[in-house]
Amino acid sequence: MEPLAGVEAMLQPFHSRLSHVRVLTDSPEKSQYFLQLLVAYLPSAVITAANLLVPMIFQFLVPLKKYPFSFQIKITLLRNVGLHFASLIVVLGTLWGQITCNGDPQNSKCRYCGYNNHLHPCWETSVGQEMYKLMIFDLVITLLVILLVEFPRKMLVTYWPSCLLIKWWGEQEFMVPDNILDLVYGQNLCWTGALFCPLLPVLNTIKYTAVFYLKKTTAFKSMWPIP
Repeated sequence: MEPLAGVEAMLQPFHSRLSHVRVLTDSPEKSQYFLQLLVAYLPSAVITAANLLVPMIFQFLVPLKKYPFSFQIKITLLRNVGLHFASLIVVLGTLWGQITCNGDPQNSKCRYCGYNNHLHPCWETSVGQEMYKLMIFDLVITLLVILLVEFPRKMLVTYWPSCLLIKWWGEQEFMVPDNILDLVYGQNLCWTGALFCPLLPVLNTIKYTAVFYLKKTTAFKSMWPIP
């Protein structure tokens, strides 16, 4: 589990640093609107990208350790589950530190309201916004993978089967465990933020209705089932 611990340690200071930058952009000397939007959404984008790219690294590293195939599947799934939960814990832990002044009620910023109302005037809204942004980026990444990776890969394998590189890449398999983990992660985001963002379950229902039909089309048209 060493790679997972390294990923969590990497995400923690990154999310904290970007959150600090967001405070600076809220000062009277505001920079351009685009910069503020970028800083606001960048932590969620990085965490979503990590949830996409790190499992690929795990799948590449595990066979190098010469584990039995059944154990490779178990350890990969365990690491992926841990990664998704660790990323969510990093977000919530960073927010908790900002809202409660790292648990110090005597801090000047938290003395009057019991929380940092300068950084988070309504802390419930801040938590709901983070869950909303993570859900949006999870949907965006899913759509990009379907449109820019899975479908073009099927086209390349179909029309250029003699190319050695494409033959090595091969046709993509429909990985049931990975899709289930993505669904569980999306549900965790939904129920974590439902209390603070009441429309999140509705948006999540619309999201997964669309994703279901897209995945269904992709599974039948662009992939072959695992034997």
